[in-house]
Amino acid sequence: MMLRRSSRFLLVVLFATVALIVLDLNADLFFAIERSSGQRRTDHGYGSDGDGNEMRQPLYIKKDVQLHAATFFFGAPMSNNYLENCSVKGHCKLVENRSAADAIIYHAPDFVSLGQLNANQIAVLWSLESPTNHFFHHNYARRINWTMTYRRDSDIWFPYGVITKRHQPVHVDYEAIWASKKHMAICLMSNCRHNNGRIQLINAIQAAGITVDMFGACGYRKTPNDCDGVKKQGDRCVAQLFRPYKFAISFENSLCKDYVTEKFFEVLQNRFTVPIVMRRKTCEEIGAPPNSFIAVDDYKNVSDLVNDLHRIAQSKAAYMEYHRWRETFEVNSDYFAIENTGFCELCKKIMRQDFESKHYDDVASWQTVGVCDQPQDGFVNKFLGYARNKFFTRIPQHLINIT
Repeated sequence: MMLRRSSRFLLVVLFATVALIVLDLNADLFFAIERSSGQRRTDHGYGSDGDGNEMRQPLYIKKDVQLHAATFFFGAPMSNNYLENCSVKGHCKLVENRSAADAIIYHAPDFVSLGQLNANQIAVLWSLESPTNHFFHHNYARRINWTMTYRRDSDIWFPYGVITKRHQPVHVDYEAIWASKKHMAICLMSNCRHNNGRIQLINAIQAAGITVDMFGACGYRKTPNDCDGVKKQGDRCVAQLFRPYKFAISFENSLCKDYVTEKFFEVLQNRFTVPIVMRRKTCEEIGAPPNSFIAVDDYKNVSDLVNDLHRIAQSKAAYMEYHRWRETFEVNSDYFAIENTGFCELCKKIMRQDFESKHYDDVASWQTVGVCDQPQDGFVNKFLGYARNKFFTRIPQHLINIT
């Protein structure tokens, strides 16, 4: 009797051990409980319950993923550094062997040709540029499977930054912020080719009485010691350059759906300056707190905008209202280091195998139709009451503060 009970006990232990081994096959991937940073994406809610709590994700069915870069990234090779801050970086990598890859990535501005694709490979079109900056004119019907862009309706969301709710409020030194503000407004602009109306809007703001110090290729002031940050928005010297200013002109070169770049996120994250944008809706839809920026389209005309800027700038209490969000929200503008977006989410999506086979019949139309303002009929012309095509190409010298 004792022998029979011992045998049963050994069998139970054996089965339990086998079960644990099976269930523990790379538990970090197979059971996948991920910590969310509370990322705000209004139509998907990536990995968050809204309060930054842990959420149980679908099982990762595929253990390892290989990606192949079929193009450069603005002329430079793509790198596994893109995955350095991803929770699954040990199970996803960029490889040179194209035929072994699960997904083939094409960076739209560097695109040359589609090349050969195996039947089971996923063709991913990646772009951080608006269609007015780079139009993907290649219409490979039914060949592109996924898009990976700044747009929230992409298959893989790849934003320039995210704004997340803090788990606990933090202290903000409002006295230090106010004491540092010596100048009115700054603008760092290096793309002068695309004329969506932002230059004549800055022109009008200055003509109405706001001093805007212009830096970059489109401006007339030089950064201290020729700071490289004019071309690299994230450089520390640029943050130091911005901090004495109360406002930053953060007009994008294109008015397109979800197109919010480092001009906005960098200003919020580490420059402690209030960005001025063209449209409120665009920034709120990507998760910006309402009082973290000033939107031109909240005003009837330039005069109302300028009067309110003066009111805010002259009142410590009014100005600090645009920094109170810092207590409860934080910004991450390192777009290669944001979990659940970009390359990290691409890897996870393939691992989860939670997608259906799909393709774009016309990816060029998806990228362009109905997503951007046309300059001749756009927001700035209507706001300023200009006739069609009445645009300035540069800001007149006499309106620039060069002292």
